[in-house]
Order: sequence, then C-alpha cells, then structure tokens
Amino acid sequence: MWTDRDLVVERYSRSAERGRTIYEFRTPARDWAAVALDRIDWHPDWVVVDAGCGLGGYFPSLRRRVPTGTLIGVDLVLADTRCRFPDVPLTFGDVQALPMRADSVDVIVCAHMLYHVPNVPAALREFRRVLRPGGHLLAIYDSVIDDQRELDELFISSGGTFSLNWLTNTFSIESGSDYLESVFENVALFVDSPAMLVPLIDPVIDEIDCLRPVAEPHLAPGVTWPDMLARASAQVAEIIAQDGAFRISEHKGVFSCR
Repeated sequence: MWTDRDLVVERYSRSAERGRTIYEFRTPARDWAAVALDRIDWHPDWVVVDAGCGLGGYFPSLRRRVPTGTLIGVDLVLADTRCRFPDVPLTFGDVQALPMRADSVDVIVCAHMLYHVPNVPAALREFRRVLRPGGHLLAIYDSVIDDQRELDELFISSGGTFSLNWLTNTFSIESGSDYLESVFENVALFVDSPAMLVPLIDPVIDEIDCLRPVAEPHLAPGVTWPDMLARASAQVAEIIAQDGAFRISEHKGVFSCR
C-alpha cells in the first residue's frame, strides 16, 4: 500500500504546494520537532542524517542543535527540498541501502517514513551499520490506534470504509518496539498527546485529500473522491460554526535507540 514507491512520490510531491496545515494549530502552541529532538543530549559537532527528510521540516531544529556539525538529508523526492535548503547536503537514496560508510554518523532522525519502506528490518540494520558506537536513532511516529481519530471518523462518515490510520500500520508506536529491539540494545519510548484546534476548513480537508493515492480505493461503492470531500467539508463547516474550531487529537511518540 504505502510501500509502493510511485504512490509515495505522488503523495509527497504535492507537499510543497500545500497552504496552511493542521499542524499550525496545536493548542497550546508547541514546537513538536523540538520536543521530539530533545529526547537526547546534543553535541554541536555531531554528524546527523535526516533519513526520509521530505521537505526538510526538521532541518531548522536540527541545525540549531549541531551548529558546527554536519547535517545531511536523504530522500527519494528532493527537488523542492533543494530549493528550500540550498545549504544542506542532500542525497537521493533508499534507506534500505544508505550511501554512507559504516560508523560515520552520530544521530539518525527518522520521522514518519518507515511505513513507506518495503523491508523495515533492512532499513534498521542500515541505520545500525552507519551509526557510530554509542550513536542515536530517533524514530518519530504516531499511534495507529487513536492518533488523529477525528479525521478517521470524518473520512468514514463521509463515505470512506477504512481507517486512515491503518494506512501507516506497518510502523507505529504500537509496532515499533518489536522492530527496534531486534537491532538496538537500548530502546526508550516517549509519548505525547497534543491537540489541534483548527478554525479553518481547508487545512482539515487537505489533510485527508493528500492521502488520495492510497485512500481512494477505500470509498464506499458509488462514492467519488469529490463527493467524499464535499461531505467532509460540510461536516467540518458545521462543527467550526458551532464550536469555533475542529478538534484533532494526537498521540505521538519518539523512540530513542542506541
């Protein structure tokens, strides 16, 4: 499902075009990247790899933590990332075969990416291979059970037949420990439950719409994708009119591994 490379490229190639997102509306406001990254003590000279860096959302926070170190981004879709962060070295690569020598990296950050990987154990062995002795892996993921459950409910009540969370169930807070403990000696999980109060319709609908490549096959018979989005928009508009915002609950986690 989400491990098909063409679908992954299609989904994330649209990210640069998105306007405001639901993640701008965490209440109270918080820098989730900082919360996640501060699970370890940083050294300013470290070599850090953001594996599956996407558009570089973690780059500013990482650069603040390694101001004199080396920050490298690895991904399969990098054109827009190069425009946004011309000073960060970027490598086109597959995490199942990282283009880096053994024992060369101090920290690997891996956020919301392993559920796109056909062979998760192979990717984790690669992380272990390139990390120096004592190096850290920070794996940042969500709960497959109840993260953003309001979007699941919205999708299903608007014509969907499938939990959106289960699109990423190959690696989550619930399943991650078994994968990680087979490769790393020390695995600790930090969990957090922020919430977003979104006062606008478009960011909510866009969050569902960006999953179209894999979610559309799970519509009820006779329901088209535009039908579903229209129904969802009407529901969100009604909730915002009544409550002032559409609430989205989160259940997030950070695995710190050595």
